[in-house]
Amino acid sequence: MTDRRALSDALLRWTPAQALMQRRPARLAVLTYHAIPDGRIFERHLDVLEEMGRFVSLEEVIANATEGAPLPPRPILLTFDDGDPSVLHAAAPRLHARGIPAAGFLITDLIGTDDVLWTTEVEHLVGSGGRTSLGSTSDGRALARDLKRRPDHVRRHVIEQLRETATAQVPRAPQLDATDVTRLVELGMAVASHTMSHPCLPQCTDDVIEREVAGSRDVLTELLGRPPLAFAYPNGLVDERSRHAVADAGYALAFAFDHRLSRLPPDDPYEVSRLRVNGRASESRVRTIVSGLHPAIHHLLSRA
Repeated sequence: MTDRRALSDALLRWTPAQALMQRRPARLAVLTYHAIPDGRIFERHLDVLEEMGRFVSLEEVIANATEGAPLPPRPILLTFDDGDPSVLHAAAPRLHARGIPAAGFLITDLIGTDDVLWTTEVEHLVGSGGRTSLGSTSDGRALARDLKRRPDHVRRHVIEQLRETATAQVPRAPQLDATDVTRLVELGMAVASHTMSHPCLPQCTDDVIEREVAGSRDVLTELLGRPPLAFAYPNGLVDERSRHAVADAGYALAFAFDHRLSRLPPDDPYEVSRLRVNGRASESRVRTIVSGLHPAIHHLLSRA
């Protein structure tokens, strides 16, 4: 499967459509990574990105979105969701060495713990025989996807059921601590918010939305000594209630996760488009993502 995907990426890169997409009027490419499993692959991504555009900072994107300040041709902003420790160890030092700005969106409840993200926990618990009132399942990833579409109280109840019935505990994984967060800032990364516990906000009640949005801002303000500038919606899911909560909390900008290029300036500073990039993606895949070709095909196939 990996070889087949690499071949299709390479073929797509050399199509006339790729050349045409690269000639379109410039848009902002906000790339979203999660874990960086291989620093050498990430280095090659950076080589490709430096060739294709100009890196910009979160502050520059905010100035463009809120004041219309110009950005350089073919601007690229790098973002990292969830605060995986590999961002500190594999990504941030390489970015710092090249003088490339970036932004990391942290889940504040994980800071200083050895807990795992709830989706990871669900996968492990299902693999250990965990059962729920939703019916039997042997696919933890599918159950996690299903829970993202259910009311948040149902999600939390199902996780408790899994914990009570699973035959093994979830493996622990040390997360970034306060010192690590400070180190990210020292290496030039803007630290921003990704909620307290990563629920899907449209599935939450108003009070939970406010706590997740404003509470994470308060935690990061205490850690950083200043409030974070931006917010990323978990799974990119946003409704009017969560959008208003983000604006009311004082964030200047908020990001979706819709696998699209963003207009300049963005249509809505509280729903800026972002592109999805896997840390192991081929160089050809990175090129077609940044050009907009891969997102265009992705959305075409989704509609079909």
